[in-house]
Amino acid sequence: MSRIAFLSLFIVILFSLSCSLYPGSSANSVAGGSEKDGFRGMKWGTPLQEMESELTFVGRDEGKELEWYRKGNDDLSLGGAALESIHYVFYQGMFKKVAMVARGPDNYRLLRQHFVASFGETTESTDRSSTWKLDKSIVMFAYNPASEVSLLILQEN
Repeated sequence: MSRIAFLSLFIVILFSLSCSLYPGSSANSVAGGSEKDGFRGMKWGTPLQEMESELTFVGRDEGKELEWYRKGNDDLSLGGAALESIHYVFYQGMFKKVAMVARGPDNYRLLRQHFVASFGETTESTDRSSTWKLDKSIVMFAYNPASEVSLLILQEN
C-alpha cells in the first residue's frame, strides 16, 4: 500500500472513530486554551458557507455527514513540530473538528511535549496514544511508529 493511501486510510479511520466515540461534537484549540471558541480565528459551529471562500474541499463521508477541508494559508506548525496537514471538519455543514497530521518521531515528541505543557499529563494514555478530556473539549493524539505518523483530533466535549 502506498504511503499516501495508508495515510488517507489512517485519517479516515481516526475520523470515523472520533465520530463514533463522540458523535456530533466539535473541536477546541490546542493553544493551551487561548482560543476558547475556535481554532486559529475560526469559531466552532460556524456554517461552512461563511468560511468556504478560505477553504479547499478534501473529502467527505456521506454516511456520517462529514466533510473536511484545508485552508491554503495555514501555518503548518504547532509547538515547534512541523505538520503535514490540517483538516477542518464539518458535520452537517457546521465547523466541528480539526485534524492534524505530522510525520516522524521528532515531531511526535515535540507535539507530545506541547500537549503536556498545555494540558498537563493525562491519565488516559497508552504507549502511543493520549486523550485529554478538558472542560469543553477532547484532545485525541495518536502515533503509529510503523508509519511514523502522528494524528491529532480536537473536538468538543
